[in-house]
Amino acid sequence: MRIPFYFFALALFLASAPAMAVEQAGSEGGIEEVFSKLSRDLQCLCGCNSTIASCPHVKCGYAVPARKKMRAMLNDGKTYDDVVAYFVKKEGEVALSSPTKKGFNLVGYILPFIAIIAAGSGVAVTASRWAEKGRQGAAPQSHPEPAPEMNDEMAEKLRKELKDFEA
Repeated sequence: MRIPFYFFALALFLASAPAMAVEQAGSEGGIEEVFSKLSRDLQCLCGCNSTIASCPHVKCGYAVPARKKMRAMLNDGKTYDDVVAYFVKKEGEVALSSPTKKGFNLVGYILPFIAIIAAGSGVAVTASRWAEKGRQGAAPQSHPEPAPEMNDEMAEKLRKELKDFEA
């Protein structure tokens, strides 16, 4: 039983590693690249449930001014992190298109992997137990019991029924 536990612990560690490796987006690249990344990483708050980059409203009351503000901040020399911090301070974490990979939000990133690993382990353990019970409960194959000896009365009855059947 120790092997599945160690396997489960290793799988849990490996599943959580990508969530803990937070990629910090810097201001490398041109203003347009940073603007494009910001537009994808910030949520439009007009109610369309899209990012600022993909808001379907041509004259959106939130996305259009947000784009202008982002361009102005980038032209003033602000970095990606500065612009994100501004929108988070102004609107809260709802301004982000995905939750941050910090604190309690890590649960949202790690829990699906834990659930998949736990379910898979449960299925594997249950299947192995069922297979073991099947192996233990199976009787060794033996020859079937021989038919009882026929007496004269039974033999006569069988001949009569076969004769009636063939006719």
